[in-house]
Amino acid sequence: MKCSEEGCEKVVHSKGLCQPHYRQLKRRERGLQLPGPKPDPSKPFSRYGTTGQSHHLKQDFCSNGHKYEEGSYKLTSDNHRVCLICIEENRPTHCPQGHEYTLDNTYWAGNTRQCKTCNRERAPWYRIKKKYGLDIEEYKEILEQQDNKCAACFRSFEEVRPCVDHDHTCCPGQETCGGCLREILCINCNTALGQVNDSIEHLEFLINYIRRHKK
Repeated sequence: MKCSEEGCEKVVHSKGLCQPHYRQLKRRERGLQLPGPKPDPSKPFSRYGTTGQSHHLKQDFCSNGHKYEEGSYKLTSDNHRVCLICIEENRPTHCPQGHEYTLDNTYWAGNTRQCKTCNRERAPWYRIKKKYGLDIEEYKEILEQQDNKCAACFRSFEEVRPCVDHDHTCCPGQETCGGCLREILCINCNTALGQVNDSIEHLEFLINYIRRHKK
């Protein structure tokens, strides 16, 4: 059913009128103007927008007492002033790992400050050097001696990720190991040895188990 107002094609909401015309009827019954009073542009906080200055721009100091001067603040998209002095004072001087943010130890990824030392320590070559004492040249030389294949299953390292294998019993509890290196294995073989704790007896049990159930 359509609205009874002439020329209106909207669906009836109440009393034979659509919702907009029904609201107009209720306003007339309350003696209100139609469609309502015009916004006063002199009011600085009018929701209709004003030509007056925002109250955020009328403040002379930030919440920490720094004076808003030219070059000491920046404006956000909603006309708020952000104190650059506060940002600089609250800027961290060290990364979460404790490395100082110096000029030589800092780079920016977009708006985020990054620590060069942390980035270098996350690199795989750095971890290999720190844990096993292997330089890049020594590591590549071992790979060449193994024909770039796993020393156990002989799968190419182009198919699987290589891992440095070492004797876990020679230096228990130590983070670094420089004299217990064996060879380079693929990640599958290295993980398998770690799961059985390099136990030959355990591996023989697994071999016998597979033979019993092999079809």
